[in-house]
Amino acid sequence: EVNDDVARICSQEIETASPLTSAAVNLKCSVQFAPDQTINFKYPVNCPVWYKPQSDESEPNVFDFFVGVIENVKMDVVSRQFIFEIRRQSGAHRIDTVLEPEIAYAAHCP
Repeated sequence: EVNDDVARICSQEIETASPLTSAAVNLKCSVQFAPDQTINFKYPVNCPVWYKPQSDESEPNVFDFFVGVIENVKMDVVSRQFIFEIRRQSGAHRIDTVLEPEIAYAAHCP
């Protein structure tokens, strides 16, 4: 009965990961990893990254990207996609939610 409840909750309220991405994930059914659990991940917590979120534009500017640092790593338990919360390194102190295919290593990432 508990598994049925979890499945019902996880199948509802699919959310867009961020206004920056077109991929849909369910943030209510995600598991957040502790920073020490991410040490062997491709992009661990505190890893500097470049990221280019998906765009709805028909011809996105290929030079538009952001620089940031991985703040948190989660996994959508339904789709099993990794979800990264990235602290943007621009003037605005903003956290973007981005999926793994939209990320690349920046200088000094372990």
